[in-house]
Amino acid sequence: MKPTRNRAQGRLIILRLLIGLAVLVLSGRLWQLQMIDGETYRVLADRNRFRQVDVAAPRGVIYDRNGQILARNQPSFTVVVVPADLPED
Repeated sequence: MKPTRNRAQGRLIILRLLIGLAVLVLSGRLWQLQMIDGETYRVLADRNRFRQVDVAAPRGVIYDRNGQILARNQPSFTVVVVPADLPED
């Protein structure tokens, strides 16, 4: 019974070492992504905030049964400025 117990304990030690090594590798990669490559990913994230939205083509003017216009197509634009993104000067 003793050799089986020693074998099981040896396997547990190997398993613990492998788990510790995996945690160490993942922690190192996390540190690299945040501390070394963090600025690169911040710039990529800033660029990723802008997106193009395609608007469907106009379908024409809508009239009621008396020939009066209910809805017409009129171009409109929306410009948004985030003060936090503006330069300080």
